[in-house]
Formats: sequence, C-alpha cells, structure tokens
Amino acid sequence: MIGQEETSPTRQAWLDGLKKGDVVVVRFARKSSVEFEYYQATVDLVSSLVDDGPRMIYAGGYVYNREGKWYETHLLVEPTPEALNEVERTKLIDRLVELRWKRLPLTVLVKVIGVIEADSWIAEILERKRLESDSQ
Repeated sequence: MIGQEETSPTRQAWLDGLKKGDVVVVRFARKSSVEFEYYQATVDLVSSLVDDGPRMIYAGGYVYNREGKWYETHLLVEPTPEALNEVERTKLIDRLVELRWKRLPLTVLVKVIGVIEADSWIAEILERKRLESDSQ
C-alpha cells in the first residue's frame, strides 16, 4: 500500500488530524479489478453524528469512517509524493483508455508502439499476448 499500513499509529494520527480543506488521496478498487486506482480529493467536513461519537470524514463525495474507509473499496491515503504520482498515473491511464485509437493515423500509431516497445517489460507483455492470440 502507498503510505503507512492501514492500522499503523502514524496513519491513525494523520486521519485524526484531518480538517476541512485538507487534501487527501483516495485509493479505490473497482469490483472488476484487483488493481488500485487513485484520485485526489479535499476534505469537506469532519464531524461526529453525536457528541464524543466516532468521527466521520466527508471527502470527494463519500463519507469515511474513523479508519478512513468507505466500505472495502475506498481508503483515504496521505498525499505523499508517491501517492500523488499514482493519482497522475491513474489520470494518464484513463486518458489512454478513453482515446479512440482507431481514429489515429498510422504514423501516430507506429510512434506510440515504438515508445511502448522501447520499454522491455512492456514489450515482453505485448509479445506474450501476441503469442497467446496466435495460438488460439
């Protein structure tokens, strides 16, 4: 996990210190995916439903419990440089997913593939996928 372990005292101290206007990172998992995605949010409100009751944290349209969780899918994370990099990574992936690749000219597609294949790790994945599709 990016940042502290979910149950660490440092993490709980950070959650307990949150106030309106603080920036947080939300780590979430879609039901169809085992990988996490990240987005940045602002704390809208921190309050208890009753005096001396458990604190609830309102951020990014969700209500989080004292442990910074909304069900099992969303988790508040401290906005460390590593977490903010994951936010940017998620944004870039979303842009790539939404891109209408079939509308791009051949010259652009060749350049994109060239950049992707320049990374040997990605090239290995692409080659495995090609071999799998060829064997079917």
